[in-house]
Amino acid sequence: MTFQVRDQIFTVCGVCLGLSGENAITSIQRWMSSTSSLTNRLQVLASLSQFANTCFLTCYIGLPARAFGYKCYAWSLGGCVFYFIFQLASSAIMISRASILIRRKWRPLIYATGLALLLAVFSSTLAGAIMQPATVDPSGYCQTDFNWNNTNNIGKTILIVLYAGLLMCFMVPLGQQIHASYAHFGGGDVTDTLLQIGGSFSARVCLAIVAFIVPQFFSFIFGGDPNLIGLQGMGFIIQNYFAVVASALAMEKQSGSESSIANAQEKMVTRQAGSIRRSVKSSSAQVPEASFKERDGVV
Repeated sequence: MTFQVRDQIFTVCGVCLGLSGENAITSIQRWMSSTSSLTNRLQVLASLSQFANTCFLTCYIGLPARAFGYKCYAWSLGGCVFYFIFQLASSAIMISRASILIRRKWRPLIYATGLALLLAVFSSTLAGAIMQPATVDPSGYCQTDFNWNNTNNIGKTILIVLYAGLLMCFMVPLGQQIHASYAHFGGGDVTDTLLQIGGSFSARVCLAIVAFIVPQFFSFIFGGDPNLIGLQGMGFIIQNYFAVVASALAMEKQSGSESSIANAQEKMVTRQAGSIRRSVKSSSAQVPEASFKERDGVV
């Protein structure tokens, strides 16, 4: 990889590093300003481990091999630990939040399917991490093929399937609730909130899916280019950042000061959906009192 291209990639990685740091700080502030919950703690873990992973990849791409004692393989393998931690935490949050509107009897199936897909992702990525070739290039920098035999692309393809499935699990019942709200109440604040939640969720997950897909074409676009490995590393950083952004979904209305409380997200959506269902049942079962009087008068 030429020094000019390495510097350009290093600059892009630095920008992503700043964004990852900002996301980590936001997650910590949200956790400290609200009642502690498992979701908030997982979000902090995911954000911090993704930030650490971004720091590692940025240093690995931008620093010479002597900074790592010329032990490129050991450092690249150790850096994968941060990836596994963040991916497990962020995916667990996604699975939990995406299944919030699914009927309770179906949620164990969603959880089991999501876990099985995560295990497949980790198996593929771990195989690539162990078998990846790592050498010192002529310019004195570590050169590691993080996508050895397309193992990373295979793992990211499975993640795309997982994210697309979670998007459907959330948007289909949400769309049904919005339709019921329009049909029986003509919209209102609840409908506006549900629309905001659906738009935010779908936009973030779609961005993550696009970020997973685009780097998979690097080997076709830059095939034979000596800068390919560095570009792949940059692609991984972008993928990981958007994966954390997708899991950091804010499900409630945002004020100008962004005083959202992450641990109330699931309760708010469930309460709104239940309110709509109860209102629909009561409106369909209600019989005008006048009709009973008329009937009694006839009898």
